[in-house]
Amino acid sequence: KFKVPLVVIPNRLENLPIREHWSRRKYPEKICANPLCQYGGLFYPRDKRQIYCCRQCGIDHRNDRRAQANRTIYIEEKIMRETDRLLAQLYENHFDGKHCLLHVNQLQLHKVDLSYFMQSVPNKDTGMKTLWLYKFGTERHHENKDWYYILKRKTKNV
Repeated sequence: KFKVPLVVIPNRLENLPIREHWSRRKYPEKICANPLCQYGGLFYPRDKRQIYCCRQCGIDHRNDRRAQANRTIYIEEKIMRETDRLLAQLYENHFDGKHCLLHVNQLQLHKVDLSYFMQSVPNKDTGMKTLWLYKFGTERHHENKDWYYILKRKTKNV
């Protein structure tokens, strides 16, 4: 292996190796594909396929795109985790030793979103559907539909 001397370019975040086999062809000035380019956005490419002015601009642009995709992909998961956390707080505050029963207005006041759930299981005792999230679930009262039970999932200790 041989060592390639580095050329330091001012105002750039990268050091480019000097390479003998680069083409001497001159390409027209291009606009960097990163809309948030820190270097002004205009550059002279070394290769016809080059779309970013430097390596760091390409890395930043791909990271920004991935972060944007993750914000939209995992939004339902985030809502379900937040709802599960809110149900845990309500369960802890309103559990009377036997049941945790809340009116729908209380759930709306605490901004509990019941439209997202992971699993719907019918309750064998009441015949009502239990909508489970991660550790907590909700079930409508069998007589009065404005009241909800908050249930805690039973876990087996291994």
